[in-house]
Amino acid sequence: MINKNDFTGKAFSAIEHAVRIAGELGHTFVGTEHMVYGLVCESSGIAAAILENHGITEQLILEYLRRKIGSGIPYALSEDDTTPHLDDILLTAAENSRKSGAALTGTEYILSAILEYRTSGGYALISSICGDTEIIKSECRRVFTGAPV
Repeated sequence: MINKNDFTGKAFSAIEHAVRIAGELGHTFVGTEHMVYGLVCESSGIAAAILENHGITEQLILEYLRRKIGSGIPYALSEDDTTPHLDDILLTAAENSRKSGAALTGTEYILSAILEYRTSGGYALISSICGDTEIIKSECRRVFTGAPV
């Protein structure tokens, strides 16, 4: 279960975007693929800047979602409809942000956690669009240490 109080406003907004797009596409779950879309939609977040620098756009993600998962009749979803994999990723993101001393979990921690789970659909999506996930991981690490991206 997602605790809104664990996330920055931008990170929680990204989660809400993920829930929205999953429902609009008629999907019955909110997965890591939808979370990548949410991160890009929250355009003022660090994760969006990193992803967009590597050509990962809302349009390309939507095309990927339609091709890989399909689309159907719009469906009402909530934060309770996340997959166990996305739940694990959000938990990992929150744990990693706490370990680094951050009070709240930002979008960059969610992106980093997605990239740690190589079996996730979100990882597959990012990899299929940009190819080199290691460079994105490296950019996330630079953000965590305060180095310029």
